[in-house]
Amino acid sequence: MLSLASTEVPSEIKKAISNAEAAQSRVKSFCSEEISLHDEIEKHTKLMEPLFEELSQITSQVDELSRYTQYFGLIAKIDELSSSIQTSLLVENAQDAVEAFQEMTTLYTELEISSCENLLRFHRNTILFWYKILKNKFASEFEDLLKAIKWPFVTVTLSKTPVVNQSEQRNEMASLFKKLLHVNLPSSLQRRRSLLNPALGRLHIAPQVLPLQLMLKPLKKRFKYHFYGNRQTNSLDKNGTSLRC
Repeated sequence: MLSLASTEVPSEIKKAISNAEAAQSRVKSFCSEEISLHDEIEKHTKLMEPLFEELSQITSQVDELSRYTQYFGLIAKIDELSSSIQTSLLVENAQDAVEAFQEMTTLYTELEISSCENLLRFHRNTILFWYKILKNKFASEFEDLLKAIKWPFVTVTLSKTPVVNQSEQRNEMASLFKKLLHVNLPSSLQRRRSLLNPALGRLHIAPQVLPLQLMLKPLKKRFKYHFYGNRQTNSLDKNGTSLRC
């Protein structure tokens, strides 16, 4: 029994040693393969570096072209809206002109965060150009209508014979009032314009809406006529209600 055990132990040890040597051989083989694979990867990477650089340049060019496309697309959109306003005015479709102008100002508000100063300047100048034209057109029509309805209303004018087309004039006045409200500058451009008025700039007072400004003009004119200068109405002893200015 002792001799049998003594012969089995060395054989088990030999088997374990053999397995260990085989494992060591496989590890060496794996290490060799790993080194070979690493060398192949490095070699392939070096071969691909020019391609990577070329692809990087192409990607940059594509991004740049994309920005140019967006830039010119915005210019085309502004020109399209500008042409739409012009066409609408030529065919006397004021409502479409107002809607195109509103779309133009909305687009400007969305683009204000852009760093494209030239684009913003072009957009801003286009808005101001059409704002002046639309404002003058509707303001002139509104003032003519105010004269036609004898605004401002006083006792003398109210006692006269009513105008036949009074209902039509009211509707026209409401329509022009809305158009003047909609022909409005973006808030940032309003602030720019208010800074040009020192009084409003110091007091941080927003200018009155345009239709109300137009309705106040004849009242201001009458007030100055009666209470500035040497007219009889500019006397404290007249009716007890006059004011000396």
